[in-house]
Amino acid sequence: MANSSTKKSRLIAKTVIILVVTILFVTSLFFANQIEHLLGINSLTENKVSSKIINSEPFSLHYIDVGQADCSLIVLPDGKKMLIDAGDRTIESKNKVKEYLKNKNITIIDYLVLTHSDSDHAGGMKMVLDEFEVKNIFRPFQIASNSDGSLYNGDPLSLYVENLPADAPNIEYNKVTTQTYRDFIDSAYNETYTDGESNKSAVVMTNYDGYEIVSSNYSISWFAPSLIEGYKNPIGYKGSNSEGYMTKYYKDANDYSPIISINYKNDNFVFTGDAESMAEKDFVASFSKRQDNDKNKIINCAVYKAGHHGSKTSSTTDFIQILNPKIVVISVGAGNSYNHPSPELINRLYQTKCWTEKYNRIYRTDKNGTIIISKNDSDIMIALENDKHSVFNAVKWWQIGLGIYAVIVISVVFIKGNVTIKKTAKIIKQAGSK
Repeated sequence: MANSSTKKSRLIAKTVIILVVTILFVTSLFFANQIEHLLGINSLTENKVSSKIINSEPFSLHYIDVGQADCSLIVLPDGKKMLIDAGDRTIESKNKVKEYLKNKNITIIDYLVLTHSDSDHAGGMKMVLDEFEVKNIFRPFQIASNSDGSLYNGDPLSLYVENLPADAPNIEYNKVTTQTYRDFIDSAYNETYTDGESNKSAVVMTNYDGYEIVSSNYSISWFAPSLIEGYKNPIGYKGSNSEGYMTKYYKDANDYSPIISINYKNDNFVFTGDAESMAEKDFVASFSKRQDNDKNKIINCAVYKAGHHGSKTSSTTDFIQILNPKIVVISVGAGNSYNHPSPELINRLYQTKCWTEKYNRIYRTDKNGTIIISKNDSDIMIALENDKHSVFNAVKWWQIGLGIYAVIVISVVFIKGNVTIKKTAKIIKQAGSK
């Protein structure tokens, strides 16, 4: 009788072991980041939550799915709204951006940023300026030109470069001959917004390294494009609403993209438009000369929106090592002809060892749809329109180890005990009835 009782106890113990190990393994799949946070393996906790939870937070970033284009909405802690780029020229993209903003009851945009002149970033700008009131507009130092290459008189920067002072160096500048860009320029310099009982003209500022917006609990810093060394002549003329400075000449329009970092609760959220290796190289070269306070506003960033839709010519190794991002977001269209994001870029991100796992901290609009991110005191919260990240695509090294251990334990229990699941269940039932 004692032998039978002992046998039953052993079977119960073995079954409990199997259940505990199984529960631990399954739990690790769904709560991996929280477990790492508690164990100190990872300093950043990432929770997937509903968009309703994030929308109730005072600070949120919305990487809107506009296909092979770019548009990001930032809701700042003081209630101000910032829009970086506006999608492409297609009706579908324009409607997506317009409806997204209106569904959030947005009527005023405090900061509208055009990173550079390409139509997949500038295509929806005229629509935004027509449909919403905009207070501050940031533009690249690219000169709007007519289709024949002559300077477009509607762009105040044309007057600026034609009337440079005598001491100005022989400066090259980038001309843009597209109608999309001329439409943006016309709308930007004619934009007004309501201030009390009067209308005011929007301020149009060039993107340039050194500009900063500082509030009580956040800051927005521009780290590019670079100014011209030894020459800093303010833009503007009598009666103009233009401000800023002329920036360095780049042959590639993408390199006019600003590197913008939003600092909130000691974390940085970085946007780089389509900045390519040349712009990143200039940033890296200037980094060591910056003050520590400025460096802290971009290093070890919580979220990095990968440059140029994940192109292999952006997100260079030296640049990524400075940013050291925890999460990467890629705005990219499904089945695009550019092969974005580039496999080389994905491998580069992994090889820089910016995070401990390869897949579950890279989010893509072609797979996840619109991506919404927020941060409270300790956690990064993420809401995905389409959550195509299977938990089994995000398995980490310690989870694999736990899984192997679980298989070994279960195998040993069953082989050594020479019992089946059915027999174990029957014995447990009999033991419970006594």
